[in-house]
Amino acid sequence: MAVKVKAVKIPLKDLAQALIDKTAPSSPYFKKNTWGPQNYSYEEDIYPQARMAFPEYNKLYPDNEDFSKYFARDFYRHDPKLLGTIQGVVSQPTETTIAEEASVVSSGRMAGENAATMTGGTTIPTTTSLRFPIINTAKNLGTSANIFSKQSSTRIMSGISNILGGAVGAGGRGLGGFGLKAVNGGLNRWQTFSSFKGSLRAPSLKGAGGKTAIAIFGALFLFMFFSGLLGGIGAPGAPTGEAAPIPGSDSALPSGNLAQCSFAGVSGDLKVGNPTLADMVSDISAKVGVPGSVVMGILRIESSDKFVNKDPNYLTNDYDATPSTAGAIGIAQFMPDTFKGVFLNNKDDISKKFQKAAVITTREPAVSPPPNDDLMRITSVRDSIIMAAYKIKDDKNARAGSAAGWDEKAVRAVAKAYYGACSYEGASGDYCKDLTQSLNNCKTASIILADTNQIGQIVKGIQSVCVYNGVAGVVSTYNLSCLNSVDPSLPAIVDSQIRSSTVSHTFLQCVGYVKAIASWINNETLNDHNVANAYDYQAIPPLGYRFVSKGDDSAIMIGDIAIWNNAPNGHVAYVVGVESANRFLVTEASWGPQGYVRMDRYIDKTSESGFQGWARKQ
Repeated sequence: MAVKVKAVKIPLKDLAQALIDKTAPSSPYFKKNTWGPQNYSYEEDIYPQARMAFPEYNKLYPDNEDFSKYFARDFYRHDPKLLGTIQGVVSQPTETTIAEEASVVSSGRMAGENAATMTGGTTIPTTTSLRFPIINTAKNLGTSANIFSKQSSTRIMSGISNILGGAVGAGGRGLGGFGLKAVNGGLNRWQTFSSFKGSLRAPSLKGAGGKTAIAIFGALFLFMFFSGLLGGIGAPGAPTGEAAPIPGSDSALPSGNLAQCSFAGVSGDLKVGNPTLADMVSDISAKVGVPGSVVMGILRIESSDKFVNKDPNYLTNDYDATPSTAGAIGIAQFMPDTFKGVFLNNKDDISKKFQKAAVITTREPAVSPPPNDDLMRITSVRDSIIMAAYKIKDDKNARAGSAAGWDEKAVRAVAKAYYGACSYEGASGDYCKDLTQSLNNCKTASIILADTNQIGQIVKGIQSVCVYNGVAGVVSTYNLSCLNSVDPSLPAIVDSQIRSSTVSHTFLQCVGYVKAIASWINNETLNDHNVANAYDYQAIPPLGYRFVSKGDDSAIMIGDIAIWNNAPNGHVAYVVGVESANRFLVTEASWGPQGYVRMDRYIDKTSESGFQGWARKQ
């Protein structure tokens, strides 16, 4: 059943405000399902009408949360196309919206810190304190011991102190060049926002109430100045929002890099044709809680032609109604009744993780662009993979038990339940054997590695003790003391660089982590000229390094620093393994959740989005 939209058309101004409110922790609508005195439902009114009003976001961000986040980001960045769509009803945000922007841009892929995070899937932290990223940079330059939460602060104190306290405190503490940069950046940004005219919702400061507000504001300003001299206002409480799944990883589940692995079937071992399919399967599998290699192995057997398909339109169009002789449909070959049954058995979890509320099992015709609603379709490539993951999970739990590991016995049980038998019908071979072989292939993918034993110990050690919002391996100022418990202890220079980056940016950044690893490997502190952003490594390589373009004939080598120029700040990673001239393994931080340390991502330099090349030690 399609989403019901109220007949009354919501004004563009209200749609924009509702989307922005959904991203701002200070808004009364941040956690509510309805908006405004009219009690508009986000799911039934706001999002459906917003998707019609702003079609570019509808296509790019099928997830409602992402739709809100990136709409708010572009609004605060004064995107001319967006403001033109709104047609002047909403002009520019004023000073009254600075705190709201802070809460949006200080988290996830929209962060604007120096040498900041790459794109990833982090959700906006839920916190009662409003934060401005450059303020945290200045405010947290001292030791982590100065970071504490003032639980008794009012919301006004929290919001204003986070806007001004860090910058003034940085000046009061005499933080040197970096602190002055943070202060200047904060003052410039304040002046810029103060000059804007018009807003979505701007309460007046005229009259007695305004005078009172100004008096309070001035008093707080003085209070924060002297507090800065004494060591800072204190960081906000740790965000309590749920962290996003880690893209491209099955966490502790037994899977390697899906784009690299070979998957078994009647015609022999095959690799996936489109790396984007591997990324999709890995992301879905992580959310459902099953090994991506098992999901991928089933797709290889069920639809080998689609599995090796390199045409990007197959995934972009998100449509596959190909039937088998028995009537099974799509890439995962579902019978309609089975598709419906799996959906009903997991309806609540599917609704929470994939925002799907109903199911369609008929072979609908293809439409362009693909429909973006709350319906789970048997003809959707993505939906078919989602349902395959849930069926795998259901079958494993029913036959091996939810507590059982993903060993060969469990995978054979899954294979037999999915196909109905282990022997192929009309062909030699064994479905169960092939699926377990795919699992094992992905566990033991061979590459030429650096001394990843020691680097691996660092990554494993951090992932073992540093947990934030339920995600292991995240380092932030909220759990920085976890580094004290890493076993074996981190090398001194690694520990120092990781702490410095974390305290400066609230979460460990990619640049700080690469500096930590490279400094340790080379036995000297990496001098990167204190560049402002990660992508600056291309134009201004670290001292003693040179930039090598991905288009050069040179092959990437262990010890190189891979460089991306993706917005807003680029990304860097340390190369620890090389499979071929084009394919390599990296260790990195903040690709995925902010501050997340990992060593499980393989890069293909010919297809990796935003990848520019690498910095190589001369």
